[in-house]
Amino acid sequence: MNSNDNADISNNGVLLIDKPAGMSSMRVLNLVKFLSGQKKVGHCGTLDPLASGLMVVLLGRATKMQNRFLSANKSYSGTIKLGLLTETDDILGNVIKEDDLSKLFKDFTRDEILEKIRKEFSGKSFQTPPYYSAIKVSGKRSYDLARKGKSVELKSREVTIDFLDLRFHNYDSIRFEVNCTKGTYIRSLARDVGESLACGACINSLRRVASNPFRLEQSYTLDQVKEFGAENCLLEPESIEDLNIIKVENDDSSKHVEH
Repeated sequence: MNSNDNADISNNGVLLIDKPAGMSSMRVLNLVKFLSGQKKVGHCGTLDPLASGLMVVLLGRATKMQNRFLSANKSYSGTIKLGLLTETDDILGNVIKEDDLSKLFKDFTRDEILEKIRKEFSGKSFQTPPYYSAIKVSGKRSYDLARKGKSVELKSREVTIDFLDLRFHNYDSIRFEVNCTKGTYIRSLARDVGESLACGACINSLRRVASNPFRLEQSYTLDQVKEFGAENCLLEPESIEDLNIIKVENDDSSKHVEH
């Protein structure tokens, strides 16, 4: 992308980005800096490279609002692949094992499988983050330790999950939409679903559709930001001061929100 000639270092506000799958969140932030001319840029929750969807990016004075938006609940849609366990709990990771699903479907109907997932994972539960995550362990990122083959012990945390949609997408894939508290890892949800069903599972696709009070429909692609100019895509800090932030009740969840 070329720099926006109209970029203004005084740009202040909230920029809602539709992150493409395959791009790192850091790359998105660097491109926003480049296109806006604003060096002071923050975020309200990163996304894994596999994931796409809403990233709330804060520019200038709006970075002071980060804690306010970090505490809000988020919504995701995606698919869980059954029968596959990976190191990263998503489809991009090295495969640990593959399971034949014939026994699962012999023991349970599809409706029974979905009901089992809803029953076990709806509401409050304790969840262990993925080993491949940015959580710090003794000052080092968990994913750095995991890549070096070192043992990583991560503390479980209480999360709250509300299933908005749950259905089979095809034979070995379940489509979902959830609303959840901060600190919830959707990759961990997929891993735990696989463990519960005794077949292994991982995330096959993931899209953030909301980061309260913002919706994906309000966002811009990076190409659109380049075309329209960052200053024309911003929500000014003053315009969002009175927005109502809805939180799923969970006082103990972590501030870390990468999924």
